[in-house]
Amino acid sequence: MSSFETLWIAELRNRKSPMKVEELAAFLGVSKQKIYKMVTLSQIPYLRVNGCIRFLPEQIIEWIRQQVIRPELPLQKKLAHKMAS
Repeated sequence: MSSFETLWIAELRNRKSPMKVEELAAFLGVSKQKIYKMVTLSQIPYLRVNGCIRFLPEQIIEWIRQQVIRPELPLQKKLAHKMAS
């Protein structure tokens, strides 16, 4: 895990209450509209409290970890290609 990921996760772990759409949008650096679209498409975990959308920090941590794309190393690619042959 990179130090950048660690900082994000530490910041979320320090939160004691669910996040609002505006807070999550600012945290992720995206628009509120993007967050609403992700909710509509069930692309991000959320809950509704009295009709309001909220995000649990623990679930967002797990979601962030699932979004990380790790490029394959050249050796891994060679081995995968060799095994497929």
